[in-house]
Amino acid sequence: FVGPKDWVRRHVKQLDPNFVNAISGYSLEAPSLNYRSDFKKIASCMLQEISASHILSAGALALLERENWQGNLRQLRKVLRQAVARSDKKVIRNEIGDILSHTSMADLTPCPACIGSPARSENCILIQKTWRDTGGNVSLVARRLGISRNTVYKHINNAKGL
Repeated sequence: FVGPKDWVRRHVKQLDPNFVNAISGYSLEAPSLNYRSDFKKIASCMLQEISASHILSAGALALLERENWQGNLRQLRKVLRQAVARSDKKVIRNEIGDILSHTSMADLTPCPACIGSPARSENCILIQKTWRDTGGNVSLVARRLGISRNTVYKHINNAKGL
C-alpha cells in the first residue's frame, strides 16, 4: 500500500505512478482561494516561507481574503513577495492595499477616534473601504468583516468625507 505521503517523489519532483494510476479517469479540482475556509492559514504559512521575520496584520489578511485570485496560489505568493520587499517593518499592513490595484484607499482617512494607532487606523480604513465598496450597505459590511453594525456606524459617521 502506498500512502498519500508517498505519492510525491520529492527528489525527482514527479508524481508516483501508483498515484497517477489511482486518479486515472478522474478529474481533480482544487477550490479557488476565494472559496477556501483556510485562506488565512495558507497566506500566513506562505508568508513564513517567504520571510520568517514578517507577519500580516488582520486588515491585510482581510484584504487578501476578499481578493479575486485568478492566479490562485502563484498570484498570492507574488503579492506576498512584493509586500515583503516593500515593507520596512515586521508587520505588513498598508503594503497589501498598495499592491492590489483595485484597493485604492488613499482617499480614506481614519476617524478621529482611530488616529494615532496604526492597528485601529488600518481597521477603520478597512471598514470605510468595505462600506464604500458595498454601496453603503452596513449589514453587508458587518457580515463581511465579522463586526457589529454599531461598529460600522461608529467608523463611517466619525470619518470625514463619507
